[in-house]
Amino acid sequence: MIRPWRRAGQWLGALLFFSLPFLRWEGVSLLRLDIASWTLYFFGRQLRLEEFYLLGLVLLALLFILLLLTMVLGRVWCGWCCPQTWLNNLAEWLARRLGLRVEPAGIGGPWFRRLALQAFYLLLALLVGLTLVWYFVAPEIYWQQLLAGELGPWPLGFTLALTVLVYCDLALVRRLACRDFCPYGRFQAILLDRGTLTLGVTTDHDRRCLDCRSCVRACPMGIDIRRGFQVECINCGNCRDACRRVMARVEPGRPGLIQYRFGWDGGNWQALLTPRLLLVGLVFLLSLTAFFYLAGQRQAVSLQVARLVTAEAPAAGPAIHRFRAQVANRTALAAEYRLVVRGRIGNSFSEDLAGPVIGQGVDFFVLEAGERRQLFFAVFLPPAAAGEAQFLTFLLVDRAEREHAPVSITW
Repeated sequence: MIRPWRRAGQWLGALLFFSLPFLRWEGVSLLRLDIASWTLYFFGRQLRLEEFYLLGLVLLALLFILLLLTMVLGRVWCGWCCPQTWLNNLAEWLARRLGLRVEPAGIGGPWFRRLALQAFYLLLALLVGLTLVWYFVAPEIYWQQLLAGELGPWPLGFTLALTVLVYCDLALVRRLACRDFCPYGRFQAILLDRGTLTLGVTTDHDRRCLDCRSCVRACPMGIDIRRGFQVECINCGNCRDACRRVMARVEPGRPGLIQYRFGWDGGNWQALLTPRLLLVGLVFLLSLTAFFYLAGQRQAVSLQVARLVTAEAPAAGPAIHRFRAQVANRTALAAEYRLVVRGRIGNSFSEDLAGPVIGQGVDFFVLEAGERRQLFFAVFLPPAAAGEAQFLTFLLVDRAEREHAPVSITW
C-alpha cells in the first residue's frame, strides 16, 4: 500500500516545517531570514544583503529541480509533499476522528462536532501563522517582545493575517485550491512528457473492473480515474490502494487496476531520456555547481570602505583623509582583526600606512559571530602634486597575520 508511506512522508515534512525555526547550528538559527539585519541564516552560513546573489542561485536550483521532478514524477509533489495537501489531510483526518462525514464538496455531521472542528482549524492556522513568522523573527525573541508588549506591528500583523488566511483555506477553500486555483497544476500540463510518471488504469480495466466505485470514493479530489487523465488528479495513490483492497478479495495474487507507470503507454524509465529533460537537468547542475563554487570562494569577513571628508592642511603639511569602514564577520565564531592601509601617491608607494592611521580600527578589535560594525578613522598622507592619482588599499589582518577582504580606492 502507498498510503502509509505517503502519510509518513507528510508527517516528516510537517515536523521539519514546525521544528526548523527552533533548530540551531553552532548557536545560530538553522534557517531564518532576519529582517532587522537583512541576514539569511542558512545551515551554518550567514548571508548578508550584499551576498543575496547566492540565495538567487539556490532559488534557481530549486526552481529547476522542481521542474525536473515534475517532468519525471508528474504531480507526485502535489499528492505527497505539498503543504496544502498535508494540511487538508490533517484536517480531514481529525474530522473523521470526530465522526464527521468528509466529502470533496464539504464536511457534514452534527453542528457541535463541526464547531469543534472549526476550533481545531483556528488553532492549526494560528500555529502555521506563528511558524511562518518565526522564519523571520527568532521564536525566543518573538515571545520576549510579545510578553513585554514590544512586538512590532509587522510581526503581529503578519501573524494575524496568516492565521486568517490559513483558517479560510481550511474552512472554506480546502481542495478547491488544488482543483481550481493552483497555477502549478495547470503549469504541469506543459511539462508532462511522454515518459512522465502517471497514475492511471491498466489496459484490461474494462474487462476486470467491478464498477464498485471504491476508487471514486477514495479520491480526495472527487474525480473518476477511470475516465483517463484529468488535470485535477494529484497522483496521491488513494484510488490505487482502494482498488487493490477490493481486487485482492476478488482476484487474490493479481495487481489492482490502477498503477503508477512511466507514460500513458506503460513504458519504462528510459522514456524519460528526452532532450528537454536533459537540458533542465544540466541547468540545475550548473546552478548548483555555481552556488557551491561561489560559496567556497566566500571570505570569512567582509570590508567596505567609503571616503568621507578631506581636510587639506597647509601646503607643506600632510592632508587628512577621513574614511568610514564597515566590517562584518560572516562566520559563526568570534575573530580578531586590525585594519591595515597601503597606498601609492603618484609613483611613490608605501607598504604599510598603519602608522599614519588614527581613530578606530588601528589596534586589534574583536568581531563577534555574525557581528557587523562601523569604524571611523583618518589617514595622514603627504599632499599630492597636481594631477597625481592617490591610491589606497584597505584590508584586515588577523592574529595569524593572514590578510582578508582587500578594498581599493582611487581618487
